[in-house]
Amino acid sequence: MENPSHMTSNQVVLSAARGPLWGPVFGVIRPFLALLTVTLLFCVADRWTHGKEARFATEQNLRNVTTQTAIVAVAALGMTVVIISGGIDLSVGTAIALSATMLAWSLKEDIALRLVAGDSVNGVNQKLKGAEDDLRRAKDETTATDAKERIENLNSLRDRVTASSVRWTPWTPVFALFIGIGTGCLCGLVNGLLISYL
Repeated sequence: MENPSHMTSNQVVLSAARGPLWGPVFGVIRPFLALLTVTLLFCVADRWTHGKEARFATEQNLRNVTTQTAIVAVAALGMTVVIISGGIDLSVGTAIALSATMLAWSLKEDIALRLVAGDSVNGVNQKLKGAEDDLRRAKDETTATDAKERIENLNSLRDRVTASSVRWTPWTPVFALFIGIGTGCLCGLVNGLLISYL
């Protein structure tokens, strides 16, 4: 910076405006400018590559990118809070993976219906198919009688589970969400205890 005695009055005003005011503002805006630059680069590259069929700058793609980054954003916010509070959390990736796995398993297994009725419709259908296969392969009367009895019991169970599924299957996403969040909290608790005591 020049010596103020050798500067004109306009240079002094510009220097004062550039220094204290734009420095902090530019420091805050800089990451967003970088994000905007990268986004514009991808928009231009998509337009150059695909012409009028470019899809990067569409509402659907923005929604898709936002949805895919939500998990990482929530984890980053949680890690920021932990680091600001003076702690350290090294198992965030593991907690996210385990929570996502438990969430997917809960949705696949229709966890609300399984908790209420003891089984899911798919599970009962698979067991029924196995019992029918056993009946076809039965070589003696005792095995065939056992298979028929299992088929009758499974048919009645399927009717009960199907009736229960009308009421309880819509609640499966809620139960799955609680299981996923609970798994993540449990991972964080175990990690915190291990770090605190080791």
